[in-house]
Amino acid sequence: MGSCASSNSDTTSARARQDWGHEQERDGDSQPTDDFMAENMGNLIETKDHVDEGLYSRQLYVIGKEAQARLQSSKVLVSGLDGLGLEICKNLALSGVGVLTLHDNGIASSLDLASNFYLSDARSPEKRAMAVIPHLEDLNQNVEFRVISEIEETDVQDHDVIVICGASESTQINLSQWSRQNDKKFVLGDVIGAVCYGFCDFGSNFEVIDPDGEEPVEVDIVSISHDDVGSVICFGEERHGLGDKDVVMFHDVRGMEELNGQERLIHVTSPFTFTIGDTSSLSPYTSGGRVIQLKQPRVISHSSLQESLLDPQIEVTDWANPQRSEFLHRAIRTLYAMESNRQGLQETDEDASYLAPLNAFLDEMKSQYGDVVNKHHLEEDLERLFESRKGRPGPLCAFLGGILSQEVMKSCTGKFSPLQQWFYYDMLDCVLTKQMQSNVSNPDNDHGVDDEDEEAEGAEEEGAPQNDPMQSNRYLGQEVVFGRDLQKKLAQLKVFVVGSGAIGCELLKNLAMMGVGVGDEGKIVVTDPDRIERSNLSRQFLFRNSDIGNNKAQTSAAAIMEMNPAVHVEVFEERVGKESEAVFTEDFWKQFDVIVNALDNVSARQYVDEQCVRHEKPLLESGTLGTKGNVQVIIPHLTESYEDSQDPPEKEIPMCTLKHYPFTLEHTIHWAKDLFHGLFERPSVLMEKFLIQEVELSEDARTDLSDFLFCFPLQPDRLCQSALDCLEWARSLWEQRFANEIKQILHIFPPDALASSGLPFWTPPKRCPQPLEFNTTEDDPPSLLFVEAAARLKARILGLEGEFESLDIQEALEAVQLPEFHPISNFFVPQDDSDVPQTDNENDEKEDTSEEGLLSPKLEALDGLPGNSPFQQIQTIEFEKDDDDNGHMDFIYAAASIRAQNYGIPIKDRPTAKRIAGRIIPAMATTTSVVGALACMELYKVALNGNAAFTAPRVSYRNSFTNLSLPLFAFSAPLSPKKLSRNWTKWDRIDLDGGLTLEKILSLLKNDYSVTPTMLVCGPLCLYANFQSEEKRAQRSNMTCKEVIEELTQKDLPEHVKSLWIYVAAVDEQEEDVDIPCLRIRIS
Repeated sequence: MGSCASSNSDTTSARARQDWGHEQERDGDSQPTDDFMAENMGNLIETKDHVDEGLYSRQLYVIGKEAQARLQSSKVLVSGLDGLGLEICKNLALSGVGVLTLHDNGIASSLDLASNFYLSDARSPEKRAMAVIPHLEDLNQNVEFRVISEIEETDVQDHDVIVICGASESTQINLSQWSRQNDKKFVLGDVIGAVCYGFCDFGSNFEVIDPDGEEPVEVDIVSISHDDVGSVICFGEERHGLGDKDVVMFHDVRGMEELNGQERLIHVTSPFTFTIGDTSSLSPYTSGGRVIQLKQPRVISHSSLQESLLDPQIEVTDWANPQRSEFLHRAIRTLYAMESNRQGLQETDEDASYLAPLNAFLDEMKSQYGDVVNKHHLEEDLERLFESRKGRPGPLCAFLGGILSQEVMKSCTGKFSPLQQWFYYDMLDCVLTKQMQSNVSNPDNDHGVDDEDEEAEGAEEEGAPQNDPMQSNRYLGQEVVFGRDLQKKLAQLKVFVVGSGAIGCELLKNLAMMGVGVGDEGKIVVTDPDRIERSNLSRQFLFRNSDIGNNKAQTSAAAIMEMNPAVHVEVFEERVGKESEAVFTEDFWKQFDVIVNALDNVSARQYVDEQCVRHEKPLLESGTLGTKGNVQVIIPHLTESYEDSQDPPEKEIPMCTLKHYPFTLEHTIHWAKDLFHGLFERPSVLMEKFLIQEVELSEDARTDLSDFLFCFPLQPDRLCQSALDCLEWARSLWEQRFANEIKQILHIFPPDALASSGLPFWTPPKRCPQPLEFNTTEDDPPSLLFVEAAARLKARILGLEGEFESLDIQEALEAVQLPEFHPISNFFVPQDDSDVPQTDNENDEKEDTSEEGLLSPKLEALDGLPGNSPFQQIQTIEFEKDDDDNGHMDFIYAAASIRAQNYGIPIKDRPTAKRIAGRIIPAMATTTSVVGALACMELYKVALNGNAAFTAPRVSYRNSFTNLSLPLFAFSAPLSPKKLSRNWTKWDRIDLDGGLTLEKILSLLKNDYSVTPTMLVCGPLCLYANFQSEEKRAQRSNMTCKEVIEELTQKDLPEHVKSLWIYVAAVDEQEEDVDIPCLRIRIS
């Protein structure tokens, strides 16, 4: 959060806000009272078109404002509030669906407690719908909740989407038929033991407005052929990213201007070219132009449930075994048939008549697929499915709940492509059958499904669960799937969760439901330094309005302890990194069984990954971006680490492009943010240091501060001391940035200038700019917003903002007199980033000419201010994107938009500028639910590893990538660790005693490992290098690594440091480079 205090007055005038860039209501942060909600619920439905941008901002970056409005006008009926149904309701409530109707007459049971996080126990015979609705209402007061006891056809007619969870097959078919007959969307799902499935039927004519959710491609072009083919060549070395038969629109084409505004179907001929058809009748192309991809809606035709049961379309999730989804589909339908046959009968599970359909199904699979059944162990999987069928593990419910709630949102908005039409996922490889368990344990301790059912019934009859968390029936829905031994292991796990934002909330909820850390030795440790903001509430479901401003880690820990009072949680508020190593010491890391990341930046992930490699700890890494999510499993010595496979760093914008030749709105936004920092953030900090703390500033800092305080070029010793002064400065700033600097560039490179190659200088991607003229009327809202925002920000720093109340801004602007601008002939403007001035002071003459060497009087006046300053209420400013009243985004959006006008760049909306300037990651509750669940599913395997009945080779773990918008689900085994020399990997290390001198270390490496070190490095410190002087090497040869480090840093090594990690560069006997493991020097 920024340190700048908000003023009581609006940052910019209502005129500028209403006319341009501010569609959101200013009172969007207020929430209706309970009385209002009760008395005026009907009125809320009439105002569903209002989109609360402050609450849904991260989601709006994914689906857009129009889709959000459609979602808020939708009515969804969810039947079945087991763990899956509750997950769907949670995600839909967070996302802001208009009306959410709940149906479930079932009584809460022990089997619910492992997945339904709003049930504290199963002692009271309360219907599940009534038990959970108070908690759901707390998630989002903008959603209207209803409860019905029975579903009639009129209820189907009154809703847009019908969602069914955990129902019998006959109920599924009946409700799907009603949905079809009334043209309603139908979504079905269930979790059956270690298998989950979903189904969608959006009708035979469902229009998808945006199939993939990606930003439309924009490409600059350099030529268009004048012939019957119309071949277009795109600028640059990067691929254009267009697809065959895409539709594009042309803009800014010169010469062949008839194309501008035209839509053309394209045929891709290469990654850099495409054709648009006959252009021979058009004028010849001369220069410029760009194309923008136009998203085309498409129509999806779904089969009904009955039709799809006979001829299913199933999404493939296991490409190594594509028949698996069909196997699961048919196996689940066989189970439904078996349960239907069992109605009213008294047979046991072993009865031949009851098991007959299962045996017949297995015979059919063997007949149809032969060796596939044996190769992929389908017979064993069928046994696992049958034995675990009564359970509902929480992570599987959360995983499928995220997917199906996204499908509901698609059906309401037309945004993104729906499932086609069945989806299956399983964890059967983690199920230990009775036979598998009996092979490794005492049969008397067997806990099969039917034994657990009896245990559950007995516990419910006796009343409350026992005090010992491991003797209670709270985890029965999970235990009947994975067994008692795994439950005991989960209870004793020590897990470190790094971050408690959106993914962190999901992880912590899942861990609590799984019973992680409830044993005597188990615990969950969570850390997060961030405070809760209102924009978090649409996806970080452990937080409420009353929590805003509180620490995330503390709040989330309290929330999961309410869900499961048995869980042991420790909380830190520190950021994990080098600066907190005194808190998160080597002993701290050693205590954990697994680390789980919930971070939002690469550098923090790299740091945690480094600690996990050093301390040989499993790491579950995850991340999201809109509808995309990924999970990476990192197991010591078994898989590669995060560092081995991370995404490449973001491309930096060349400075020359940013300062002189922008060609995208992103360039202008980054330029505007840099301007904000230079004009307000840095000077405000310098003012506080210089005038309040009386700190001595560097020469550059003194110059910057004097420019800020003495801002009148012709009166260098005149302080900016009033709101009117600030306004005159802001008006002068506008002239300098958007008129004079552009005139200067055009003076050096006029529109018809030629480059050194002889070609026109202003060719793509360069855009020839145009200077602007300031208009004091309301016809130029971005300029008015810029000037007023800049003036108010400067006045706020100086403690003068209150004076604006009595200032007539328009009259004051009209009275401003500015000196005439004269371009400088020898001013250096680079042609590109490789162009450098001939001397370091190429433009020194400019400063002397324009300011007549008046810098000295400014500095002299500045030196007299400390102790005698007229500024008594200085406020520092730090950029804060989410406060719409602080003027930060007003300035940045206005500055970026005006600069875009300079360069003819299309202007986008304010939220886009906010996302880019604030580096906001688009986010959805649905995606975080899926990713958090996938990470916890892999935690089962980490905990199972070492069980005699379960082997966890590398291929049993699953890295995952999901894109809910397509939808796409890709799972793969983690890669093996990368090999260093001599079959070492980064997980290896060479342990040495801290008492060894450098000379002995060098000798040991040479004698024991046949390598000659050329360099020893510890962090940024070089302890030894063969290029160092002989005197220095001799001096350090008898010193330990600790002593060398203390000599280099001139301070003692902190007490918490127990080991030094030394990276070695070395060569072998043939003088070839050798990669060897790190040295771990134990100094304690």
